[in-house]
Amino acid sequence: MTAHSGLRAFLAKRWVQFFLVVALLLALLPELLRIAAISLIARQGLGEIEIDDIDLNLFKGTAAIKHVRWQQPPVVVAVDRVDADIHWLPSLRESLRAGAFSLQTVASLQGLALDYQSLRLTGQQLQWRGRYGKGRAAGDLDIASARLIEATQNTVLLRWQSLALRRLQVAEANRVSAKSLQVEQLGAVQLAGQPRPEMQAAKLLLDNLSLQERQFSLGQCQLSRADLQLVMLPDGELLLQKILNTLLATFDQPSAEAEPAQPAQPLRFSLGRFAMTDNSQLSFVDQRFDQPLRQQLLIDRLELSDVNQGVPDQPATIDLSARLDEFSRLKLSGQLKPFAQALWLKLDGEINSLSLPAVSAYSERYLGYHLQRGLYNHQLQLMIEQGGLSLDNELLVKKLQMEKIAGDKPGALDQLDISLPLALNMLRDGEDNIKLTVPVSGRLDDPDVNINSVINLALGNALKKGATNYLKFMLQPYGAALMAAEIVGKQAARIRLDGINFVPGSAQLDDSALGYTEKLASLMQQRQQLNLTICSRSNLADHSLLQKTLAQQAVQPALQQLADERGKAVKQKLVELGVGSERLLLCKAMYQADSKAHIGLMM
Repeated sequence: MTAHSGLRAFLAKRWVQFFLVVALLLALLPELLRIAAISLIARQGLGEIEIDDIDLNLFKGTAAIKHVRWQQPPVVVAVDRVDADIHWLPSLRESLRAGAFSLQTVASLQGLALDYQSLRLTGQQLQWRGRYGKGRAAGDLDIASARLIEATQNTVLLRWQSLALRRLQVAEANRVSAKSLQVEQLGAVQLAGQPRPEMQAAKLLLDNLSLQERQFSLGQCQLSRADLQLVMLPDGELLLQKILNTLLATFDQPSAEAEPAQPAQPLRFSLGRFAMTDNSQLSFVDQRFDQPLRQQLLIDRLELSDVNQGVPDQPATIDLSARLDEFSRLKLSGQLKPFAQALWLKLDGEINSLSLPAVSAYSERYLGYHLQRGLYNHQLQLMIEQGGLSLDNELLVKKLQMEKIAGDKPGALDQLDISLPLALNMLRDGEDNIKLTVPVSGRLDDPDVNINSVINLALGNALKKGATNYLKFMLQPYGAALMAAEIVGKQAARIRLDGINFVPGSAQLDDSALGYTEKLASLMQQRQQLNLTICSRSNLADHSLLQKTLAQQAVQPALQQLADERGKAVKQKLVELGVGSERLLLCKAMYQADSKAHIGLMM
């Protein structure tokens, strides 16, 4: 028998033919799968797909797909390489026992890129470890070094170093759950050329995620070492708001011919607890000044709990503890109904030991004064309900020292009848502290009401009322009538008090005048920043008396001398009562026939 005839006999055996056919099919299977996938997607109207090569090893249970590109405008997906460990034999045995097919896989995508309109999502690696079968999936998903970019503005909307989704369960399109989602080195909204994103965090942790029938719930959301930056542009708009508005404008709008879509049932949201921890901070940059103002809020604890859109009247709880700098503290606590038909908010808060020079730029801009020194404490109670605002403020300013800036720039308290320094000086106590109660109320739902104007008006009224009420209290029953005097522009630089009267022709203080000067001395001792101007006069009653005893030519000099002695008598008495003479200013004494008071007093 020849070699050729032996080979023909071997190939004629059926089992040999079977194995040859199987070997040929296995060799052609990757290409057949590639062609079948391209054809199936095209026939189903699911766009176009390009696959360069498929490497399939059924014995090892591995598959490698190179250079996959699928597109169905406006969506384009590109993957450099897909590697998968397909445990098909164990999966087949389990499926036969269970009566339903499922596949246990470990799949890895390298060089992922997904495009939608002007958005592009890129990822270095995507890995799936889990089971899939009959429309269900369960497993773990990891995405490393990913970025979501808006191409027209070259803005990084989102980036992270690693994303880990654990115990993901997908039953249907609207039934998804996961035990946890952890994102590390997270950043959001970074413009081209900017050194940092507007928000970044070392870690974002979400647990107990669930999407069930249009209800999305989170057990907990926690940000660690977060750094949020808010930039106020020169025109008063927030940079983040401007970026988002610009990005929204870049997306295609639906055409006029398109049929209106049926409104979808709104997605309801609930959150058990949100927390910001581990030395998180809020950085604020205000570019409305020649030198941008920078402030940092160092957050020790920020918690928001019990948020439930499905129960709109259930209040959520807010708790904030933070530092405005190394020494000042901010605390806020209260409740909020974020999904109620009308905004409902109840807050109690306090600021302790805020250094006023740190916010001097605002007082210069809005009040026209530079804050050189001082500490600020503030306690507040805020209630917003049914469109109404009620805000009670207790202010304490310690050791305030300020200076008016050059120019005649209008300020936010121009409606105040007396000058700001005078009002504050009348409120200073013996320890150089200023205490002020400022109630604020108004309607938030009235478009004609400017809440800033409401607050400024309330502050101005509180200053005026506090200053004048204090004077009335200190001087009662004397000097109860207070009148604005010496008007400079729109504000009074001084306050005129009730005057002091003498017996006609006399410069001796009577009992009433002595009681009044004692009240004035007590006031001056408690308000060390105040000065008193004493303007002495003689009047027609004095003239009538003196002309009966003096020659005509001696009356006028006597009237002048009488006025002078009255002013000196008042000043001398105040000095004896402990008021520094440098704080008591004498006007030029004079005769004034129609003068109602012999001593005019201005503070």
